[in-house]
Amino acid sequence: MRSDFAAVRHHLEKAQTYLRGSDQDSRKMNEAIEILVEAALAAEYRAPKGEVIAFPLKRSSPR
Repeated sequence: MRSDFAAVRHHLEKAQTYLRGSDQDSRKMNEAIEILVEAALAAEYRAPKGEVIAFPLKRSSPR
């Protein structure tokens, strides 16, 4: 089961709206959340790895 990365990104972006302060702690947290947002965005659009299924080759007999 894949995580809902879109929802994760949404909540992280929402958390950033609460970091309105210009103090060092707010800036550091904002930077940390931005890294997580970028990771969530990359995971959201990363193509899931497919499973390769090998089918037996059916060779036709020559006529």
